[in-house]
Amino acid sequence: MNLYQITGQYAQLADMDMETDADVSAFLELLGEINDAFEVKVENYCKLLANLEADEAAFECEIERLEKALRSRRNKRARIRERLESACKEVLEEGKSRTCGTFSVLVKRCPPRVNVVDSSIIGEEYLKSEPDIAKIKKALIDGETVPGAELTRGTTLVIS
Repeated sequence: MNLYQITGQYAQLADMDMETDADVSAFLELLGEINDAFEVKVENYCKLLANLEADEAAFECEIERLEKALRSRRNKRARIRERLESACKEVLEEGKSRTCGTFSVLVKRCPPRVNVVDSSIIGEEYLKSEPDIAKIKKALIDGETVPGAELTRGTTLVIS
């Protein structure tokens, strides 16, 4: 019997006539059955709720642990990549690849990118709601001067 059925039985109790001793006896018998079933159901529902809440807390702790581990791995990977890139920049000529075991490494120049130094002094023709990077880059590559912007060029490490 589920809570819905038990609730229906309570409604049936409310509608019962209690004119004879048999009606009162039937009423009391049904009431006893419903109370027992209701208390057991409520107790089981409460246990289920407690278990679900405990599971949620455990999941939140596990999520926190995994997020911390993920941040740690990402930071570790970034530091190792920076060290490798720094070492390769010192040892390898730019544009020349070198095979190291099963990997090949190459230090190459990146295409120029715009570094907006001060967007408040960039001309209106280069602005949308924020600076139009593509337009500024084209102008700078074409030799124009754009106040507040400059071309920068870095390098990247390619591992294959």
